[in-house]
Formats: sequence, C-alpha cells, structure tokens
Amino acid sequence: MQPDTVFRMDEGYSESPNVEEDTSFARQGSDTAFSNWLMQLPPRFREDFLFNQVKMLPYTQKASLIRKLVDSQHIDFIQHLPVEISLQILSYIDLPTLLNAAVVSKTWRRFALEPHLWRRLFIRENWVINQQEVEWFEREVLPQKAAEQEQKRLASEEYDGSRVAKKMKWTDEDLDTPMVGGESSSNHGWDKESERREESQSVTVFSEGRTATNEYAPSLITANDRRPRLNWYFLYKMRKLLEDNWKLSNYTTFMIPHPDHYKEGHSDSIYTLQFSSRYLVSGSKDRTIRIWDLRTRRLLQAPLEGHHGSVLCVQFDESEDEDVIISGSSDASVIVWRFSTGELIKRIPSAHKESVLNLKFTKEYLVTCSKDRMIKVWNRQRILPNDPNYPVDSKVLYPQKRLHIPIEERRVIEPYTCLQVLRGHVAAVNAIQIHGDEIASGSGDRILKVWNIKTGECLRSLPGHDKGIACVQYDGETIVSGSSDQTVRVFSRTNGAESAQLIGHGDLVRTVQASTQGNQDGPSKIVSGSYDETIRIWRKVGKDWAPGATLIFGRALAQARERALLAPTRQPPLPSVEQQNEILAALSRRAMNTTNSQSNGSRSASNPLSPSPIPDVLPSTSTVIPAPVQATLEQEAAAIATQQTNSVAAAPAPIGGGRACRVFKLQFDPRMIVCCSQDTKMVGWDFANDEPDLLEASRFFK
Repeated sequence: MQPDTVFRMDEGYSESPNVEEDTSFARQGSDTAFSNWLMQLPPRFREDFLFNQVKMLPYTQKASLIRKLVDSQHIDFIQHLPVEISLQILSYIDLPTLLNAAVVSKTWRRFALEPHLWRRLFIRENWVINQQEVEWFEREVLPQKAAEQEQKRLASEEYDGSRVAKKMKWTDEDLDTPMVGGESSSNHGWDKESERREESQSVTVFSEGRTATNEYAPSLITANDRRPRLNWYFLYKMRKLLEDNWKLSNYTTFMIPHPDHYKEGHSDSIYTLQFSSRYLVSGSKDRTIRIWDLRTRRLLQAPLEGHHGSVLCVQFDESEDEDVIISGSSDASVIVWRFSTGELIKRIPSAHKESVLNLKFTKEYLVTCSKDRMIKVWNRQRILPNDPNYPVDSKVLYPQKRLHIPIEERRVIEPYTCLQVLRGHVAAVNAIQIHGDEIASGSGDRILKVWNIKTGECLRSLPGHDKGIACVQYDGETIVSGSSDQTVRVFSRTNGAESAQLIGHGDLVRTVQASTQGNQDGPSKIVSGSYDETIRIWRKVGKDWAPGATLIFGRALAQARERALLAPTRQPPLPSVEQQNEILAALSRRAMNTTNSQSNGSRSASNPLSPSPIPDVLPSTSTVIPAPVQATLEQEAAAIATQQTNSVAAAPAPIGGGRACRVFKLQFDPRMIVCCSQDTKMVGWDFANDEPDLLEASRFFK
C-alpha cells in the first residue's frame, strides 16, 4: 500500500492543523486504490489475503458477513420471476423435491401446492382420471362453491364493519361513563376477552373463502385461493393412499344385491359382469340382464329379458352419446339395448352358428367370438359410399377382391352389418380384446392371435400355453392370458416372446385383467380369477412379478353378509400364505368329496383332468354340493381362518346356499374388485376401506 493511504490511528485531540486534512485525503482515494490493488492480485492470493483480514474481525461481524455472502449467492426466483415461469420451473421437479420445496417458506408452499403441478404429477404416474366426472364437478360444484365463498366474504366484511362501529360507540360513550372500582358500569364496556373470542369465531366461520383453514389437511376443493378449484394435491394423495391399501390388503367386502334386498338378485349362476364408477351390469344363466346402482347395490329397473339362453357376455356404455348395452348369449344371438330405459333396440338373431362366448365394442365396431371358431366384426354406425372409412377390404360384402371399388358400385351399410369374418382358430374362440385397429383373441386351440380389424388379416400367432386359453387382455403391446393349464402368462406382441408365467391357481384361469397404471413399460398389476374359487393379485416389482393377496370368494361373501347384516366392521388382516394354503386345502377336500359323492359313470364338469383343454362354452349345469357336506367343509375352512387369524368370531353360514363358487368373471378399477361365480350373488372388495376422503376422491379415478 502507498504511504499516503496507510491507516492512521486516531489518537484523540491534536492541535496539528494537518491531521484533518490528511484524513480527508486518505478517505478520498483509499477505496479505489485498495480495490485496484486487490484486483491485480492472482485469485488464490486474493482469497488468502481476504481470509486473513476476515479472521481478525469480531465474531458478530464475521456472522454478519457470512449471512451477507450467503444471501448474495442465492436468488429466490419465486420472488422475482413471473408466476407462470416459476410454475413452469417447478413442473420439472420430482415428487420428493416438490415436497421439500413446500417447507421452504409460506410463499414456496403456496406454489408447491398449486393444483396445476399436482395434475402433472398425477398424469406422470400414468394414472387415468375420470374426465367426465372432473368436467361435471367443475361445471356444477365449483360455481356453487364460488358463490358461497363470495357470500361469506361479504358477510365477513359486514361483520368487521359492525365490530369497528361497536368499538367506536364504546369509545364515545365511555367518556361520560363513571368508573366504579376501576371498571365501567356501562353495558357498552369493551371486553377484550370477548372480542378476542368473537374474532376467533369469525375466522372459523369466514376463513374458508379467504385463507387456508388448514393446508396440512387438504380437501377436495382448494382452500387457499379466492377462486375455488379442484385440489389435485388432494387427489394425488388419495390415489397414492389407495395404492397402499392394495399393497397392504386394506379393504372392506360387499355383496350385490344388498342382503336387505336379496330378492332383486339373479336366480341362477352369473356368467358375466361389467361396472363403471356408478353402475354395474350382470348377465346370468337365468337369461336376464340386470342393471345395478353400484353405490346402493340395488336394482335400478326391471331385469332385461330377451335372450332365450344363458347370457354369457355383456358390455355397456352409460354415456349420453352411447347409452347402450350389448349382450351375447348361448342362443347364438346378440342384442343391443338402451341402457337408460332397457329398451331392446336391435336383435341379431343368428350372429353366430353357436354360442356367443365374448364380445367387445368401440364407437365404430362390435367384435364377437363364438364356439363356432369364428370372430366377426360388425359396424355400429351407418356407412355411406363416400365415407373415407368405407370397408373396401370386406370379404363378406365383396367376396371377389378388387384393388379398387368405384363409389357408384358401393352400397350404404346399415348399422350392425357383418363386415369381416376372421377364420384361423381350430377350436372355440373363448375371448377377444380390442385395442385401436387390432383384435387379440384366445382359443381352446392354445393359440393367441392378433388381427387387423379393418382388413381381417392375421398379424401374429403366439403359441405358449399347454392347454386351452380362456381369457385374454391386450393393451397394444402386451398380451396377458389365462388358461386351463392353471397359469397366467404375459407375452410381447412385438416379438411374440413370453415374458412371464404366473403360477399359483389350482384350476382353470377363467378371467384376467391387467392394468398399466403407475407403469409405462407394460402392465403393473394383474388380477386373475379361477375355477379354484379364488382371485389372485399379482404385482410387478422391477422386472419380475410377485404374488400378492389371494382372495377367496366364499370367505368374502360370508364376510360381506355378516358385515351388512350385523354391523360395519373393518376387514380383518389377510391370512398369511401358509394360512391361505390351509384354507385352500379345505376347499380342495370339499371338491374331492363332491366328486366322490356324485353318481358313478359321469365325470364332473369341474374335473381339471377333463380331456377337453377348456369347455367350449360355460357349463350348462352348476355343480351342486349337498347342503350338509357344504356346511361342514365351509365350517372347517372358517375354523382354520378363525384359529389362525383370530379375526372371525364364529364360522360363517354356508355360502351361496350350497353352491360352488367357481369364478367366471371379474373386473377391477383403482378402487375395487367385483366378481361373479356360480353363486347367485356377486361379491366385491373395496380398497377405499370406508375412509371418507378416499370415498370422496375415488369417483375421479378411472
């Protein structure tokens, strides 16, 4: 440092006239000269020099300097950037980071709980939202909530104004009010404790529309906005909780029909069902179709009667633009019904030569399959000659194939006209599934096939099962199938390779459904139902499949009846694998005793050693177990469960009125599994587990 800028000690009073002048000169040039000198040093020497200087400072000044340095190195972009850009930045972070951001500050918490961000996370999990329910909620509920909120805000302002006027009135009158013992004798005195209590009450009553009542306990509607919105943070949290309930087997059981209205039920075995968020449609051996309110488990209207044989398959769409049920029967017919009224719209009396075993439809097509080994494709809309999707490849309409069919030679195609007949299977086609323009089919010939729905061309054949295939699920890339070989298998549509074989059932796997929710690399959950009277849940862990809970139809039916008739109770803990095996062993003993008790000569239809790989159609007669034998075996199975889980007080009554419970069809959604069997009642497992928030949010999950 130059001599004229050296620091001088202040020695107090001095008569030297040059002291003040020298000090002023030093102040003028010291900052600039020191900064220039410091910047000329190499960075390493500069750092060492400043560090040595800071070490000599008092502790408080060091702490202050550190705080200033930290603040200068971090910029809170939430405070400086526009809201839209801040939300865009936060939309790229993952769930743990977003939750950590919510605890930074109140401002960050408001941004981190923004519904827009949680909707993105919801979709990123590959979960499906019920858009129809969301639109209805935003159209019908939110405007009403906004109006209520505005009324509360106005009432709050009016309340605050009256309270201020009350204070002013007390102040004016108190000037002329005599004081007794230091207190006012007037009834208008200002009681601070009373005011504090009133203020607290006003916050409780009016805060819903102005501030968050409790951000840590979110509700379906956001509470921290002036404009009410659907709270996607709440929906994400509930959806995650629902998945946890599946993993932990937290559920309640129920039966359809409700035990108080058992006469509304079918009178014979139920072969098929489908349900949505509000309704369930079932088809039975009693030749009827019944529509149920899934919430009350009551029949909505009189049974639909029109088939002359067992109803083997059914699909419905209750939306306003569809409003349709389509059913297939062992009488070889297909019937189209109006969902809302039960009106019979269209009958196709001889859709196939033999029983219609399965059907699926989209807005454009209806696809049916049959015991006659054929798959048929039908149009659902009127097709004009100039329609760009006109089926020029139809071998049914134009047997003589030509490269181009002039428009003038084309005819108008009325709804439910057969467009294609797909031939290739050499046994009954038991199951089909549509995805886009492709059909996956499974047959008793042990082969899976993929077809083009427009041209009728077979795109791929996949062997793999050892016996006939009873059910199939297809998502465009992965095919999941169940078979009489007692396995569930997973195939790749691209290369035909078998990626998994799920072993656990003890009889024909009659029904299967797969879900890709939560996983973009194929199915993440598979639920299968079997003639062994059980439903099994399989979960994908990494690249492998792990068995989950095993649900026993008869046990669930008894629990549902007891729960409905006695008192609502929580589902007892699921038995361990060993306990389940013992229960299954009791069921197996029952089946063996039933077989031995039947007349000599005829083989049981449920015998797994039957020469046929799979029945071509569902059994025409139910295997009936004598009531005393049934009761004894059911009590034995229940006693095992009671002894080992300590969760059932007494053995349940005989299930199904003496019927076997071979599972024919199941369906599941994010909330529940519902299945039907040889029994006249359906049973379900509800993983919302009677939790109010889950029950409220589940209607938005699809």
